[in-house]
Amino acid sequence: MNKKWVLFTPFAALVLTACGQSGQQPANSTIQAPSSAEITTPLPAGSVQPVSAGDVNSAALSGQACSLDAVDDDYAAQVSLDKGKPHVFRGWLENNQQKPAGRFRIVMVGAQDFAIPAETGVPRSDVATALKNPALEDSGFNVSVDLGSMPSGDYTVRFLMQTDGKMYWCDAKKNIMLK
Repeated sequence: MNKKWVLFTPFAALVLTACGQSGQQPANSTIQAPSSAEITTPLPAGSVQPVSAGDVNSAALSGQACSLDAVDDDYAAQVSLDKGKPHVFRGWLENNQQKPAGRFRIVMVGAQDFAIPAETGVPRSDVATALKNPALEDSGFNVSVDLGSMPSGDYTVRFLMQTDGKMYWCDAKKNIMLK
């Protein structure tokens, strides 16, 4: 019995660590983030732009799964980042039609809101398998961006996307402290 427990504990920890952060995905999810060897899209300087709180607040909840799996390979729900250097945002997103979202914005919601352009297209067979939807094979994203133009402070992260002319958001379940 003790041997089974010893073997189960590391396996359970691995499965729980591999799950994305979104509370909108299935509880029995075994979605695993891809390796850091994947291609990451570097965004040019000036990519981070202020966004109106009205744009963020007027969007409807998508009701679909999403995850900001990691920032700089940190999978914690709260991440502390230094300004003035690039940071890698890695995750996946599906739209309200249960397909990869395509172009969307990673929105940092704080005292002032900021948007980072992103696009799905990174292979995520783990997502397609876990959600039993082959259409989500390319639902991943990896972007590298310098947050130096943003003020220091605490931010929550949302994904903002447009489908059929309507804006939707998904809670990335990640908090970022920018210093």
